[in-house]
Amino acid sequence: MQDPVKLICHEAPLVDLLADLSVHKLDMVLADSPINPTLNIRAYNQALVESGITFFAAPDDARRLRSEYPVSLHGQNILMPSSGSSLRRNLEIWFQRQQIEPMVVAEFEDWALMKTFGERGTGVFTSPTVVEQDVIDKYRVQVVGRSDEITESFFVTSPERHIKHPAINTITQTAKNDLFKSCCW
Repeated sequence: MQDPVKLICHEAPLVDLLADLSVHKLDMVLADSPINPTLNIRAYNQALVESGITFFAAPDDARRLRSEYPVSLHGQNILMPSSGSSLRRNLEIWFQRQQIEPMVVAEFEDWALMKTFGERGTGVFTSPTVVEQDVIDKYRVQVVGRSDEITESFFVTSPERHIKHPAINTITQTAKNDLFKSCCW
């Protein structure tokens, strides 16, 4: 953008962020699920991306687990998103369908912290496949396996049906065109 913009990023439960959005304390919310239609909030969702997920581990663990994936995840230490996330629910359903019972050793609300624990060999963790190479480069981990049965979606929620705010428009378009360019709906 030509004019400088200062971003202030907050992390909180989605319902709290949407409440702040409704009283214009926030200009937009980035979330892994669309706004619940039962909430009485005048806001609009814009889909950014939907991606399968990749399972990652420290290099030695990844090499050991890769050949028998996904069965190799049975009994394996795993780092999970917190119970409030849609990804957590999707992972639990997938594990159940696969008859896999991993050992959940930690739960995280902070995705970067989860990846840092995974980098240190604490357990297997997941991230959207669309950012797989970025995770490999930043955290020095390797791929255990991938699943398109489990998807993670990202949405921008704003008070406007058609985004007019130049900063929100720039963020949304940059995410669609650059950050998530290898993925499509």
